[in-house]
Order: sequence, then C-alpha cells, then structure tokens
Amino acid sequence: MLTSSRSPFGQKLEEQNATEATQLHVQTSSSVASVEKVVHLDVLVGTMLSFVDVQTLAVACQVCVVWNVTGSMKMFWYPPLLQRWGNLLSLSKNKEKATPKTVFRQCLHSEQNVMREHVNYHSTRTLMDSKDTPLCMQFDGDMLISGHIDKNIHIFDLKSGAEVRKWKGHTSWVKCLQFDEHVLITGSYDSTIKEWSRHSNYDLVQEYVGHGENGVNLERSPRGSVVCLQFDKEHVVSGSNDTTVRVWSRETGKCKQVISGHDRTVRCLEFRHHTCFSGGSDRCIKVFDLNTGQTMNEFAGHGHRVSCLQIHRMNSNLVISGSNDRTARIWDSRIGSNSIATVAEHDEAIRRLQFDDVKLITGGDDQVLRCWDMRKMTSNGGTPHAAWEHATAVGPSRGGPSRTPRPLASSANDGRIFSRPLSRFMSNDPSHHGRVSALQFDATRLVCAFTLGQTTDGTHQRRGSIKMWDFEQCVPNESENDTESDETSHHK
Repeated sequence: MLTSSRSPFGQKLEEQNATEATQLHVQTSSSVASVEKVVHLDVLVGTMLSFVDVQTLAVACQVCVVWNVTGSMKMFWYPPLLQRWGNLLSLSKNKEKATPKTVFRQCLHSEQNVMREHVNYHSTRTLMDSKDTPLCMQFDGDMLISGHIDKNIHIFDLKSGAEVRKWKGHTSWVKCLQFDEHVLITGSYDSTIKEWSRHSNYDLVQEYVGHGENGVNLERSPRGSVVCLQFDKEHVVSGSNDTTVRVWSRETGKCKQVISGHDRTVRCLEFRHHTCFSGGSDRCIKVFDLNTGQTMNEFAGHGHRVSCLQIHRMNSNLVISGSNDRTARIWDSRIGSNSIATVAEHDEAIRRLQFDDVKLITGGDDQVLRCWDMRKMTSNGGTPHAAWEHATAVGPSRGGPSRTPRPLASSANDGRIFSRPLSRFMSNDPSHHGRVSALQFDATRLVCAFTLGQTTDGTHQRRGSIKMWDFEQCVPNESENDTESDETSHHK
C-alpha cells in the first residue's frame, strides 16, 4: 500500500501541476474523488510515464481517468516530443497554448501523410516569386528570413505570407545565414559576416572581417566570398572560397583560428562542440578540431564538389553529404573513409539536403525534391532499418549500459546504392521552378528556395521563388513510376 510520503519527483509533480491536473481532468460525477486518486498515484504513474516514448504515452493516456490526467501534463510530453522530432518542433509562437496531445497529433499526422510510397506532392503555397533570387533561408514557427542576390535580407510572415521587412545588409550577394531567438548572422560574397540583433530592430552589432586575406581563390566569385557558416553561443565558424575555415569569437569579433585543409572552395560545414565537418569543391569532406585546427579525418568518395552536409542530431559520428555527382552519401566517422550507403536517383547535382531519423529530403538542379526512407538505409543487407537503428541507438555492453552508439558495419565495396526514393516534392508551377538553393523542413512543413537563370536574346536574367509544402495539406498524387518495385538497391 502506498504511503503519504512524497519523493522529490512526486513533490515537484504535485507543486507544479496540481492546477494543470485539475484543469485537464475529465469531468465525471466523481471528479473530486478522481483528483484525490491522482494525488495518491502521482509517484507511481508519473515515474512510469517518464520512461515511455511519445506514442506509448499517447496510448497510456487512454487507460483510465487517472492516467489521462497525469499523462496529459506537459512535463511528460515535451521530453519525448523533443526526442522524436528534436529541433523540428518549430510549430508556432502559440505552441505553449496548444496541448501536448495536439502537438503530437499534428506532428504524427504530418509525418505519416508524406511518408507514403510512390507518390508526388505539389507545393501548397508560394511565399515569393520575383527577380530577387533567394540564395539562402531559414524559418522558425512564425517567420522566414532569406538572403538574396539583390544584397538584401528579406523577412516573411509565415502565417500571412507577406514580406514584412527588407533591408540592404551587404554590398554583394547574401550567400548564407542562420538565426536564433536573439541574433541573425549573415555571410556574403563581399567577404564579410555580420551579426544583427533581433531584439533591437535588427541593428548591426558585430562584423567579422578576414576572409580573403590568405588562402587562394580558384573560383569565379570574388576573393574571400563567405559561402557557409554556423554559430553557437561563443563562436561563428565560416567557410570561404579562399579555401579556409575560420573560427571567430562572438565576444570580440576577432578570428581565433584559420584552418587550412581544403584545396578549393569550402562549400558547406557543420560543427558539434569542437568537431567540424566541412565539404568543398575539392570533392572531400574534412573533419577538423576547431580548437587546434588539426585534421582529424577525411572522407573521399564523391566524384564532384561536396555541396551540402548534415550531422545526425543525436550521434555526431554520422554524416550525410550531397554532391554535384548526383548522389548523397552516408558516412560513419568511426569505421574509416568509405561511405556506408549511397542514394542515387537525381538526374543532376544535389545542392541541399536535410534528414531526421525517419526521412531524408534531397534537392538539386533537376527541380524535383526526393524523399527517402531513412529506416531502410542499410549497408549490410540486413533487416530494412536495422543498420540505421543500430547506428543511432544506445546499446548495452558487458560492463553495463553504454552511452556510445554502436557503429554500422562497413562493406568493402563502400556500401549499398539506393535508387528508389519514397516520394517526390514538386512545384505547383513548374515554369517558375529552378535549382534548389536552400531547403529546410520541420515537423509539419517543407520550405524550399529555387533559383532560375534564363538567357533571352543574349541577356541573362535570374528569377527565384520560395515554395512551401504543408505536410497536413499535401495531397498525394500517384507517381508515374508507381508500378516499379518498392526499392531498387544493389552493390556497386
């Protein structure tokens, strides 16, 4: 029999959620008695629910009134929601007002709707379509910020679709950007990186200057052009056509480290803690220690420039890269320099990609975005998603639970080739389509920026657009190739 004593967990649950529990309680004729049961069972029920995943939690809430009241508290929902969808939960500023169950249903329905086989999805919305060609963009729950060829930074309201602000941020093309709740940081072909405050009307608060002072320039773009960047609370890391990766202090604005390793333009990069992965026009992916500048590893396998890459959000050893050789490759830094799997269905270069534990979306010069089922990515011919689960899960060891994910097994022929995507995303207006210059999805939406170059009467003109696919509103259309086999994969 349970006693009236309270564990720290039970005290916190009772103090923080007594009001919420009462509000969420299902009204019955014995509502007072039911609330008393919640008080007495909070330790037992709460402890059990704190160990389950989000789908199990949803089922548990249907067991009885007590489980429903306790299981409906936000403190149980947000950890498994973040574990399942991570930083994809940028739904809206009003997500605090939405119940966790509503958020879960919206995320799950959106995911299931776009994970159907052999279908095409047409864009549901156009945010912009003009000569102000977008080169980079990022969105959160309520707004999208993009950088353009016209040297301007544009801000769009995702709810209304209206452009709410535009200003000239650089003296040349705005090639890359990233923002959080406090600042926006942009990089340009004018060789500068600028930091803008989101709390003071996007005033310029810091400028980072130094790219182009050393290194070489083997590209047509201006020397020192900033092509890619990422930042955290302390540092900005940037890549340039001067072939260097630079580490900047956000406190002083000074360059702390100049890393040389690439032979040509650094096209993409991402870092986690002090480890940075960068891809370049030299067809290589380099792994650097940002503290020392030393090269820790190198992946070679792409047949053309590496245009994009992403690190797995839970396992920094897993990386997926996209290339102008029309393939995307999956790498595990613990098992050598060979890729463990390759996806190859694009007709032209892959420019951008993003993935989570369920799907990989790739986009490039052939105007059609492909969606791949990450659970089927395997390099050893095993069960459909065993390899990926093994690579991202925490497995037990003889000495007790291990916090190091198990590596994938590598094959001598550099992994399997997957040439059958799950589905495709297309523009609802193909005439204004072009190559993909930016791509991002969250739990409920996919947004893509396109650039289109046209030559008419000897005059070259550019045009660009930003398209959105609302996963809940997307209507699946049967693919022209829906009679093909579910998956075509073979060894090289």
